[in-house]
Amino acid sequence: GTWSHRGNVELYFKHRYHNYNYRIGSLTEYFKFGATDANAALHELQQMKDKVLSPVEIDILKDNISLSLVVI
Repeated sequence: GTWSHRGNVELYFKHRYHNYNYRIGSLTEYFKFGATDANAALHELQQMKDKVLSPVEIDILKDNISLSLVVI
């Protein structure tokens, strides 16, 4: 599935479910779950709230603040 306004899902998923990661050669985007674990993971992802940008993130996108200020 896909989720609009959920830019946080991919990194969260990779971190949360790293024990299920199933590498195929150099590819790291594959995960191997049993049926119960897959259903639990899907349920958890469906419960995630939309990604809401912080004021700093909005300013960066509007180019109102330099990236060097954010790093500091």
